[in-house]
Amino acid sequence: MISWSFGVLAYDLPAARKVGGFASFSHQHFCSVCHCTRFKEGYGSTDYESWECRKFSEAFAQAPDAASQNAIFEASGVQYSELFRPPYFDLARCIVVDAMHNLFLGLIKEHFHNIIGIGRAKTVEGAVVFVEFPDPPNDFTDAERKSLATLRKMLQRPLNDAIEASPEAVKKKLMRFHHRPLAFACEILDVDDEKVFLDEQARALHSKATCCDDLLCWVSYFFLFAFSNFNPWPNSALIRSSSVM
Repeated sequence: MISWSFGVLAYDLPAARKVGGFASFSHQHFCSVCHCTRFKEGYGSTDYESWECRKFSEAFAQAPDAASQNAIFEASGVQYSELFRPPYFDLARCIVVDAMHNLFLGLIKEHFHNIIGIGRAKTVEGAVVFVEFPDPPNDFTDAERKSLATLRKMLQRPLNDAIEASPEAVKKKLMRFHHRPLAFACEILDVDDEKVFLDEQARALHSKATCCDDLLCWVSYFFLFAFSNFNPWPNSALIRSSSVM
């Protein structure tokens, strides 16, 4: 009888992901150490203590068909690997990227500096459209006023690429704003001339989801006409293209 055990397995990054049963570094679940995703937690989440890749691997192995396996993989970024069989082997810690790629070819520097952004000067995208709101109702709280100011900055930045890539992710960011500032923005920007978004007491008349959907549509369609002679929002006089600023 021959007894053997694994210690540390060293590969380049694509090979390490394949051997360990993890998704590619370009996948939504780009990390093999924690459960963060590009559009949910983002690059800033490092909650590695709650990561249970073995649980997802076992679920993948026990799935009854390929469709179920694919659903598990898309939800977790983990599929089954034979290396999960040894109970002592921790794939998140024991499969490493070799020193040549990590150090000599600059993989660590690339990830920390260019992807995560540690040590990189913060850049702010310039406004591509000018949005101006009048003073909000007097009963807006300080938090609501701050939320409205942040929302204004977001609407001025280029969002079309982000919306095209994942409208759900942009909507999720909008849903984090307070309800009344969202409704106030919809009212002032005249995003839907068939709707009234605030009543006389400045209470929101539509749900946050509806306000976010209408703002997404406004952003998507506005940039189609921003530099043309046709203005689909003739009543929205508080908006103009940055090219005429």
